[in-house]
Amino acid sequence: MCCIGGADADIVFLCERLEKAISVEGIHGTPEDSKVRLDGYGSICLCGVYVPVYISDHLPQNIVSDGVLTEAGFKVRKEKGRVQLQPPGCIHPWIDLHLDVDGRAYIGEDLITRPTEAKVSAMGPRTASRELWHARLGHRAYSYLDAMKRFPQYYDAGFRMDSSSRRTDSCEDCLLAKSTKTHHHPPRSRAEEPGRLWYTDVAGGGQRTPSVVHGYVYRTIFVESTTQLKIVMFNDRKNDKATVANTEYWTQRVLPLFRKDADAEAHLVYLGHDNGEMVSDKVQKVLAGARVVSRHTCPYTPQQNGMAERANRYLDEGACTMLAAARLPEAFWAEASRHFCLIANITPWKKEGTFEVDSYQRLHGRPFAYHLLRVWGSKCFVYDRNRDASNLTPRAIRGIYVGLAHNQVTSLSWTHRVYIPTQNKFVHSGQVQFLEKMTRTPEMLLPPSYNIDRENDEYDVDAYDAKLRGSVHIDPEDGIHYSVRRVFEKDGLALVERLPWPESSQSRLEVVHLRDVLGMLRLQNTAAEAGATDEGNGGPGSLPVSPNMPPESGGAAQGVGRTRRSHSEPQQVRAAEARDSGPGSGADHASPTEASPERKESRNCTAPSGGGHSSGGTKRNAESTSEGLQSADDAPRRRSARVKEREIP
Repeated sequence: MCCIGGADADIVFLCERLEKAISVEGIHGTPEDSKVRLDGYGSICLCGVYVPVYISDHLPQNIVSDGVLTEAGFKVRKEKGRVQLQPPGCIHPWIDLHLDVDGRAYIGEDLITRPTEAKVSAMGPRTASRELWHARLGHRAYSYLDAMKRFPQYYDAGFRMDSSSRRTDSCEDCLLAKSTKTHHHPPRSRAEEPGRLWYTDVAGGGQRTPSVVHGYVYRTIFVESTTQLKIVMFNDRKNDKATVANTEYWTQRVLPLFRKDADAEAHLVYLGHDNGEMVSDKVQKVLAGARVVSRHTCPYTPQQNGMAERANRYLDEGACTMLAAARLPEAFWAEASRHFCLIANITPWKKEGTFEVDSYQRLHGRPFAYHLLRVWGSKCFVYDRNRDASNLTPRAIRGIYVGLAHNQVTSLSWTHRVYIPTQNKFVHSGQVQFLEKMTRTPEMLLPPSYNIDRENDEYDVDAYDAKLRGSVHIDPEDGIHYSVRRVFEKDGLALVERLPWPESSQSRLEVVHLRDVLGMLRLQNTAAEAGATDEGNGGPGSLPVSPNMPPESGGAAQGVGRTRRSHSEPQQVRAAEARDSGPGSGADHASPTEASPERKESRNCTAPSGGGHSSGGTKRNAESTSEGLQSADDAPRRRSARVKEREIP
């Protein structure tokens, strides 16, 4: 409890008298068994904090309890021969109190604020200071006060501001209540020499769909300030390893193109970036080795890295437009961004309202070969040299055009980049035919294993490798027989390596998903059971149906027909020719496949079941599609078969 004597009642704010005095005994700080009569109450201002107190007219001294101060937010520290007081808030220092010989600590008058006497202002117009009018008008900005002073009607209405008062535009209350986030932009000046000032930023992540084949979700962009040249790189994750790899590519492949004298130690390059990936020690070490000076932005101020931020938005808008025009899914966003970055480098850019020469021409000294451009996302056909071995096999592969093979900055070429959905890979070729009409017919856009996480199927890779190695199956997409080399696991997928059968020195190794191969083998058995003329177990490479085998989808992709087994199989064609040639021993006309122990063993193997795998099994997911089946003509063909659509109920 705090009590103030009557002699010092002038330090009490809002002093009120009690209707009836209260007598108390044993107040801390008074002699024991002494009686004190409380006559009123109020509060004192101690270090800017109002503390409730009582008033006693007959108390000879003032008493302040440390318990009341603690409840008001003060901190009291008592040490040997020393008492300190700290007001609320950590910014205030500790205050030493005067310690008397009797062991009591006294609060000086300099810590106590006395109430000011209220003065009644005259009702007539009087001149007031600038600060006073600022407070009267609700802390309106000083610029409004200066504007009102210039109009005579305000002066006549009583607004008279003292012009001799000290001019100040700072108000502590305004700074406390009206504080906003300000942006300290550096001078927006481009470097006079190309290649001296760059900006970089990373975009992506979150809900962005992983790209096809590589699964990219992040895009890193480097923008040159003078020529607006843009370089993009893609990563599947954002960490120091990916950032260091991107930075090393930029310092080793891009920066040397702008340096006239690579050995000049005075040639410094400045790189503006935010306080994210580029601040790590590993990245800074790479930049220091390339004589690159980092220019950091203020925290949470992306406006200072506006050139890279706008470039990312520009690429996203262009990629989204091309995806919508080509009717392609979001999984092609990385290829669309890569191609639109090339478009941005070979088209003029605007500077202060006027168009400048494109970045490609300023770098290479000549215009880009625009005749190489094609409509992005259009259907195209890539010539396949390996398919040209047979006159009855299609010589091209259907694909989707996704741009040029190189970025045309660090490497130049006239090669096109094409995505092959059936093989889920990109190919680079100069022998490409285009259909630039942007009308999509029913065709495969994504590989069958792209949305592989929608199902929960497990494959024992080792068991399937033992059973399928050396088996032969026909791919209904191209009508070619393939021999399985091995079954393996990569990046969480069960994959199959296969070669065209019969093998030759020009055979090209292909990698497909295990689910697709199992679907092709099951399709062969289904066609044989539905009325195929073949006898036995359906020919080489087919697997008999196992009751424990998990159900496989008959389709490998959208819109792909299926082939029914017929006499077009190579070993059966030879057997038919042998029967037509005349009587003879069966051993004299044995096919090479039957003579091979490996193929003979694989012909009678059974595919492992989907359940009950060992602990080392790999989890596989795949998207199934309902497919129609196609049957081959009765005329036998070797390595190829003409097919016609027919649905089997």
